[in-house]
Amino acid sequence: MYRAPNFCTLPSDGLSYVLSARAGAFGLDSGGNSIVRARMLALAVLWLSVGGFAADAAAAVTAAGATAAASVAPAATSGPSAGSEPSVQSAAAALRGANERFAANDREGAEALLMELSVESIIADYALLLWMRSRVESGRTAEAIVMEPRWNRLDSPLDAEFFTLLGRAYASEGAEVQARQAWDRALKAETRSEESAALHTSIGASNERTERFSQAAQAYLEVWIHHPETDSHEAAERALGTLEARLGRTLRNGAEYRKRGDTLFRLRHNEAALDAYDRAIAAKPSRTEVRRAERKRAQTLFRLRRYPEAARAFEKLPAQDETAIEIARAHARSGEVPRAIEELAAIGRRTRSRHSVRANFLAGLLADEDEPVRARTFFEKTIARGGRTSYARAAVWRLGWSSFRAGEYADAIRYFKRLIGSDESLSSLRPRYWHARALERSGLDGAGEIYEWISSRFPFSYYGWRAGQRAPGGLPDANQAVVAREVAKPLDSGTSVLSSASLARVAILIEAGMVDEANAELTRLFAIAGGLTDRLVLAQMYADTGDFHRAQKVVLSLYGDQLASRPALADLDVWWHAWPAPYPEAFRQTAEKGIRVEPGLVYAVMREESGYRPKVLSVSGARGLLQIMPETGEVLARGQALHTFTPEDLFDPETNIHLGSAYLEQLLSRFSGKVSAAVASYNAGPEAVARWIESGPSEDDEWVEAIPYDQTRTYVERVLRSLQVYRVLY
Repeated sequence: MYRAPNFCTLPSDGLSYVLSARAGAFGLDSGGNSIVRARMLALAVLWLSVGGFAADAAAAVTAAGATAAASVAPAATSGPSAGSEPSVQSAAAALRGANERFAANDREGAEALLMELSVESIIADYALLLWMRSRVESGRTAEAIVMEPRWNRLDSPLDAEFFTLLGRAYASEGAEVQARQAWDRALKAETRSEESAALHTSIGASNERTERFSQAAQAYLEVWIHHPETDSHEAAERALGTLEARLGRTLRNGAEYRKRGDTLFRLRHNEAALDAYDRAIAAKPSRTEVRRAERKRAQTLFRLRRYPEAARAFEKLPAQDETAIEIARAHARSGEVPRAIEELAAIGRRTRSRHSVRANFLAGLLADEDEPVRARTFFEKTIARGGRTSYARAAVWRLGWSSFRAGEYADAIRYFKRLIGSDESLSSLRPRYWHARALERSGLDGAGEIYEWISSRFPFSYYGWRAGQRAPGGLPDANQAVVAREVAKPLDSGTSVLSSASLARVAILIEAGMVDEANAELTRLFAIAGGLTDRLVLAQMYADTGDFHRAQKVVLSLYGDQLASRPALADLDVWWHAWPAPYPEAFRQTAEKGIRVEPGLVYAVMREESGYRPKVLSVSGARGLLQIMPETGEVLARGQALHTFTPEDLFDPETNIHLGSAYLEQLLSRFSGKVSAAVASYNAGPEAVARWIESGPSEDDEWVEAIPYDQTRTYVERVLRSLQVYRVLY
């Protein structure tokens, strides 16, 4: 279990006591956690009752019961034949012992333990799989093959792994037909790209050994086309080259190069995709294939920011309004903005074109900076023709925002009210907030009531936080009161569908130290999970394996926008999993090094950058929890006197948090503690932010809203929102 850092000082109310109690409970081992957590929540109930918060106390009783139940649910039942916690512990001990014996080269002792587990056990398939692996890896392939009938009597999600090993055993015995049959069965169960590529490569090699060269080529082509990012790709590509030399002809035609390009494009391997499309066109396949490759080539050039080339590539395509829009966009990105506006305006005038709405909107965006009056005309045309499209709504927003910036508050109010209508959802908060700001600037009544409505309904949203700062009651300390003083409506609990046996399998694997296998089981359960109980159990299990990304996703996938509202005390675990606080030791060490950055800010950036994944690598090469580029990491490491630093160190949570925190501290210092500017710099770079500060409005909410890059503005709002959530939850 992980310990959530306690960012709070002494608790000021009952909710804070619950929060501190829950954070402390995280530090306990799995054996005593549920009991102590329940006791701590019971103390919270006592405190709330004494303090006069009876309603909160009632909710905390529910929370205590639900939390304790969720904590012990995985260990409550180990399977159909045994329903007690000791059986879970004994099965885990046997699995752990078998793995330890394998590590000590005691195969006989390991297999003896596995033999016991393979009979009448909910983890019989894991026992048989490990047993099978032992026989294959020790060269006892004939003994491995005889295990197939036993496996066929099971209904296991591990078919891919078992039949992969079985194929290896058959191949070692020279039974190539049976080997390929086993690998085909494995492929039917396999969903992972790396493993699928390895299976196709094995099938190709088997076909080669039996001189079935056409079939071998098909297997290798599957890897070359659909799995170019895998470790098996190079071997498959070499094998294709060898086969082409043997057969005296090419095995890769234009259509196959185009398909390969599409895979690389999807994976955002843009340079490789461009090469594939060039080769596809040069091979002169059918006219249809050439057109497909030419269009994707143009899109790839645009993605690579080679805008003049992209414009010329789009111009070679058949004349269509959709293509004309892409040409105009490429011209705009090339610096030819007036030309792009005229091209879009021409499309926008075509009343029968379904692309005219988009063209008018894009023309308005381009004209907005230098020709605001003309931009307004484009936006009005978008609204007139756009109906209920997203472009029409975006155009209304643009007109409202430009009116606000120009001090035309009556017009701004009219546009913002048009966007709000009868909508009371999360999507209405942006125009609601700026409607209130326009009222405030106009000296009219009503702003306070709007701020209170937003902050009370959606306190954990960006605009809820902003509104709370301006509400008559004020924030920022009111955040905790908003959550603690009222008992919110509990989340819909839904229906639980996960069986005790399926959860016990995961509990056994975690206890046995088989984290990768536990995560694979959790991923399968995630796909079928039902309501609140299922989600909380899976989230806690993911957290127990150190996978805070999926722990977050398992609650976000069901509750999403609901997390912007206030949590009921019984549901607090959902919010904690949505905003976890892992790696506390790394934060402690960072603080000891003298870096003074609020942990909540680092977590908020981490949530947006990596989703708490320490090993993630972006397409651009950014690494780890805070997505630091190797070059930036080297500069930061020198500044922090990390003399042995290598780019691989960025995958280490402690190093990544240390350097990322140091960088955030630098940005905060550069922008005089302005958090929004520091966060924007983390995304768009400090030079761009310095320009925006120089030319932008002074008030922080208006400055953020005026950020010219939509992606950066959204990023800043999401990070600031999470920062406030962390301040409340911890």
